[in-house]
Parts: sequence; structure tokens; C-alpha cells
Amino acid sequence: MPLRKLWAYWDLPVRARQVRVRHGICSTEEFRTILDRERARTNRNGYEFSLMVFDMESLDTALARRLMHVLTRRLRSTDEVGWLDGRRIGVILPDTLPAGARRLADELYQLMGTETSQLDYRLYTYPSQEPWNGDQHASIKPH
Repeated sequence: MPLRKLWAYWDLPVRARQVRVRHGICSTEEFRTILDRERARTNRNGYEFSLMVFDMESLDTALARRLMHVLTRRLRSTDEVGWLDGRRIGVILPDTLPAGARRLADELYQLMGTETSQLDYRLYTYPSQEPWNGDQHASIKPH
């Protein structure tokens, strides 16, 4: 599917969130299943994983499209990108500590260029000393 058609497909809010969108963006249901499986794997094996969450409603359309494009091109084959709900995209980073997730955020900043002034994310780590709902909020900006 050409990129232009992917974005047109993505702009249909309900459809893009109910079925798996090509190029690696999972539907809400698929993403929740993957997240539950990753939590179970972590409980069994004792390693940590990170979850980056981007609020897509706060972004203009061009920046949201660019972020999705960069994410699907940059992530490892073991990482997963999907809709958490109708407005947020999550990125599951297996076996990744918060420092590694922040390094990814720095790389995203480099790949996105100067468009990132409005690009914020929340970072969750599982398991953590904090409750699962505890989070760190940050902007993707150079140090």
C-alpha cells in the first residue's frame, strides 16, 4: 500500500483503530493483547520493558503522520506499535530499561528534525517500584 493511501486509511479514526493497519500499527485490541502478553512474559522471566505513549490528538496531522512513519521505520523487530485507545499510540520496547527508552526518544528527535516542539511522550516501565499507572512525562527535545 503506498504511503499516501496508508495515511488516508489512518485518517479514518474508527477503522484505523479497529483493524490492524498495514506497516506495523496494531489495532487497540491487538495492542492490548500484546501488552498483556509482554507483562506475563516479564512476570515469568524477571526482565523489564518500557512503554512509550504518544498523544496523537495533541499533534497536527503532518506531525502525527511523520511520527508514525518514523516509528514504523526505526523500531526493532521485537518492538510493537499500536493504538492504546482512540487518541494514543503506544510503543512496547521489550527488555528495555527507561534509559534505553530515553535514548530512543533522542533518536526520534534526530529523525523528526525541528518538528518536535509539540511532541511529548509518557514513559512507563514494567515492573517498577511505582504502580503501573506511575509515569514519567517528557518532551522529545535535545539535551
